Amino acid sequence: MNAIFRHRRLDILLFFSLILMITTGAAFPQEQIREYVRVNQLELIVRVIDPRGTPLSGLTKKDFAISENGLSVPITSCVEVKRRINSDSTAIGRFPQTPRFFLVYFWVWQDSEVYAKALDSIFDQIYREGDTLVLSLPTTTRVIQHRNDIPAIRKEFERDLQEWTRQRSRSLESIVANLNRLLRDLVENERLMRTADSDWGFRRAFETFRNSVLGDWQFFRGSFLNIPNRNFKRLAELMHGIKHQKWAIVFLQPPTFPTMHPNALIWTRFEDPGQAEQLRNFSNEMIRTMNSPHEPEVQLQAIEQAFLRCNTTFHLIRMDTHNDKADAYPDLTLREVFSDRQWTFQRLVGATGGKIISDNIPDRGLRRVADAEDVYYRLTYRPALEGNENDKDQRRLVITSSRPRVRIHHVRSIRLSEVEEIRLAEFHCDATRLKFILTGYAVRLEGEHLQSDVRVRITAESGKKEIQTFTRDFNTAEPFLQVSMAIHFPRSGHYRLHFHAEDRFTGHNVEENQVIQVILPDKRLVEPTGGERP
Repeated sequence: MNAIFRHRRLDILLFFSLILMITTGAAFPQEQIREYVRVNQLELIVRVIDPRGTPLSGLTKKDFAISENGLSVPITSCVEVKRRINSDSTAIGRFPQTPRFFLVYFWVWQDSEVYAKALDSIFDQIYREGDTLVLSLPTTTRVIQHRNDIPAIRKEFERDLQEWTRQRSRSLESIVANLNRLLRDLVENERLMRTADSDWGFRRAFETFRNSVLGDWQFFRGSFLNIPNRNFKRLAELMHGIKHQKWAIVFLQPPTFPTMHPNALIWTRFEDPGQAEQLRNFSNEMIRTMNSPHEPEVQLQAIEQAFLRCNTTFHLIRMDTHNDKADAYPDLTLREVFSDRQWTFQRLVGATGGKIISDNIPDRGLRRVADAEDVYYRLTYRPALEGNENDKDQRRLVITSSRPRVRIHHVRSIRLSEVEEIRLAEFHCDATRLKFILTGYAVRLEGEHLQSDVRVRITAESGKKEIQTFTRDFNTAEPFLQVSMAIHFPRSGHYRLHFHAEDRFTGHNVEENQVIQVILPDKRLVEPTGGERP
């Protein structure tokens, strides 16, 4: 725990006193400290998308049904949440109370001044003090946590972005020029072999052409496409523990690769129709290869589920790809290439209630993204107690709605052992002070503020069964709640202390029992130290 606190600021340190008016009595037997955690409710984030791709609002728990491992389970609550990047608090310039997390990802291939304008819009219109903003390329990431950090970090990121796009633009131009040269060589070889009795010369020239094109394609895949999606899944797992509102904004240019133009004059330059048909078949083979996924569907589904768990809304700003030098070759055309990463982005947008906006002016598209409203529902339900041994931990979920023709996006399975729940990170009690650290409680957006709802109840019981109870509520948005309580007993003796903390958002609770022995000096302390009387 000490390592954790070296890396996290604990801005909340609460001191208060607990006065227990209890008489002495018979001693309790000595016991070990015991902790109990009960999972009596589970929470799900659910989005309902209508046939037009718009998140549906106005639903209640009567519009949903949940099945867990094939059994219907009761829904205990349903809360609709609406949010947008340009919230009212941003528009009127109030100091934000809600921390936010932004992932801004550039999946682009061409150097352009429009990216600088997009960054201007992000920092001028969206970013506000208190936000965490991650600027990311497939090869590098920069993190901004304070406005004073923007000039230096932005300069470094723009340098990285320029280097990334220039390298890929030059690679694509080189591939286009090489393909055009190979086509010219192929036509020339066909002309030279035209008077020969055998087409052996053309077959050799065509094989050289084919191998060179496939070599360029492998290089292209390595430079443009083979960026493992598993890194994105790890990012989602890290973001899951962040208690901020979370958005991802992706600037995307579809990758392109040169192929032969279907109406190119080159098809008429072959006297032998069979040779032209052989070339056309290879061109179609390349198009099919370019449109084929490279990663299994199950991996893409795992990424989608990971971002559903961390409740991040994805928006996609799609820009056209063009290349003036490639357009100079009349026999060639640039075709969009299927990209697993692009397909993943599109799936994430659909599953998380975001928008896909096609706009070659990214700062204009960014303004539309900032005004887009996300709507989702927080459903809680009581997990079924029945089931065989294999069902006790793994819970397979199916959520349906009474609304027709809608798509419902939610996590498909939950392991109870992995459910984030309130827990005691540290607990220590002696005769004078109780210290504890709570974590894992839910933090929700209530109005314009992130807050928790944790109720702590402490009960002290004397040997004569006399009981005193103290209760206090906490609403911190911090990931850790550190509390130090001064405890004052009137007399020496044994006491049974029962600690109970409930996350009132989720219904999860944690308990701790401990028997302590109090030995007080003859003179009773008059005033407590380090606390205040409740």
